[in-house]
Amino acid sequence: PGLPEGACAGHASDIPSADKWHEANGSLEPELRVPTIGFALHGDGRMANLILQHMALLGLAAMSNRMPMHPKTGLPYSLFRGSDQAAPEAAHSLFSRHSLLDDESFGAAARRDDDDQNVSAQSLRLISRLVSMPSTKRVGLRGYMASHLYLVPSLRDPLQLAPEYSTAAQRWLHKHTPPTCGTYVGMHVRRGDKIYHEWEPSAGQALYTAAWSAMSRLLGGAPFCTVVATDDEAWARRLLLHIRRSHDSPSRSLMFLSTNSTPAFDWALLRSLNHSVIATGSFGWTSAWLQGGHVVYRPFQMRQPGVTFTKGGGRGKPMPRTYHVANPEAWWPKEWSPICFEGAYFSYWDRCAGWISNISA
Repeated sequence: PGLPEGACAGHASDIPSADKWHEANGSLEPELRVPTIGFALHGDGRMANLILQHMALLGLAAMSNRMPMHPKTGLPYSLFRGSDQAAPEAAHSLFSRHSLLDDESFGAAARRDDDDQNVSAQSLRLISRLVSMPSTKRVGLRGYMASHLYLVPSLRDPLQLAPEYSTAAQRWLHKHTPPTCGTYVGMHVRRGDKIYHEWEPSAGQALYTAAWSAMSRLLGGAPFCTVVATDDEAWARRLLLHIRRSHDSPSRSLMFLSTNSTPAFDWALLRSLNHSVIATGSFGWTSAWLQGGHVVYRPFQMRQPGVTFTKGGGRGKPMPRTYHVANPEAWWPKEWSPICFEGAYFSYWDRCAGWISNISA
């Protein structure tokens, strides 16, 4: 009682426009207003980057008991079940009277009070500020929310795939894999823009082969089916051949490549599986986190703050001092398993300590 109509549920067509929704919400007594949170500024990005921002938005909304305001419709929101019951779409004008919260873990200048590039501490400080903020304030997020610290396990339920994507993924598995596949491992092989990336390069055959072996050990040697999604089919086929030749596990013959698919379908397919092998980028990271199974990954290659890199073909720019790889604990959940070689390990990071003396192996 007292909430603006359409605030909690209802079909999208029944929800008033964002400005009208906020006008109605603001007319209520302070104790009856619905506290909101959304992105005050939301730049363009690839689909998986937007998925990660959506996940962070929902996580922070749950932590602070606020209603999430979606910055736009379409992808990635249409990927998820219940997208037709979303909160009102947010617009820049919504947050004309708001309190901005920044996450500088991507692309922004460092704050003086950051503790030695400690992005974990920075993320937790933002969460603390949000939770303690008066509920009557509109909260706008700004920045790239690149940390698992913003997420909560309960997000996996509301972020189930929409029926059209879930059905398409199940049909693909039914058509291309045998009925004996009881366990599926998704492998995201990203090439494309990462082949010549200076500070987050694509992984090679050795990394994926070692990661596949590590996953086999995590599963106790039990048979499993591997499904590969990639932006470079020819390279991925050579990779699968290399893995088959390098192992005598029965699972080596149970490998399948998704071809001629859209990024949205490939992401939905990976999201539908049980476990993940990933190397770089938010595409594999987001699908792996939402799966909730075993994850084998390659940490980013560490660069010293201030090193010059090239991004998007432009002039070299210094790496932001607070870029999330400066503190990998803010990006990689502790329950995931790292593959710490091929130039991608952190010699000072305790998760990789056991690998350092065995690099040659």
